[in-house]
Amino acid sequence: MGRPVRSVVRRGCRLLLAVALPALVRLRVWGREHVPVSGPLIVVSNHISHFDTPLLVAILPWPIEFIAVTDLWQVPVTGWLIRLYGAIPLRRGEGDRAALRAALDVLSRGEVLGLAPERRIAPGAALEQPHPGAAFLALRCGVPLLPVGIAGAENVLENVRHWRRTAVTVRIGEPFVLHPSAGPRRQRLAQASDKIMGRIAALLPAAYRGVYAHVEGDV
Repeated sequence: MGRPVRSVVRRGCRLLLAVALPALVRLRVWGREHVPVSGPLIVVSNHISHFDTPLLVAILPWPIEFIAVTDLWQVPVTGWLIRLYGAIPLRRGEGDRAALRAALDVLSRGEVLGLAPERRIAPGAALEQPHPGAAFLALRCGVPLLPVGIAGAENVLENVRHWRRTAVTVRIGEPFVLHPSAGPRRQRLAQASDKIMGRIAALLPAAYRGVYAHVEGDV
């Protein structure tokens, strides 16, 4: 699918979600004033359900190029939505150079990249230790990151089965830029990743902060 066609499809997805969301969730969004007008930008969020990405597509004002692990292409409904909307496929557990090149291309074009640093749905909806991909891309390109905390979305699919709406809260933090630190590469990436997760943790209720429970929250 060419980029012009993909752009039209993504606008259609946003309109469809705008119509469907009120039937599924009671949504509260905080921090819209922090959203930049345009990219380049990396949107980083916690990952608690397959519903996270549709939420971000509906809430944020510009098209987002998401990175998604290839396992998701096989998940019913979710896989179909990914193929429709499009995403950068990432092979789990591998150093995927094709995914890296695609992500760098998105940022070099001044567009918006979206990813969950944990790379998987967190068990119990509590934050886990991240992979270093988001930190690597942010440091490599020098672009700002926009942290997003999502709470309640882990209950959406179960409640839909029982014809119940779900209370979901999305908090958007202030954009920030990572600055390179001294030390070995692995250490620098770990420190930068912790900064990213700390920003996300601060946007979440205490029960969602997991291994970042020590972070002082804004909620």
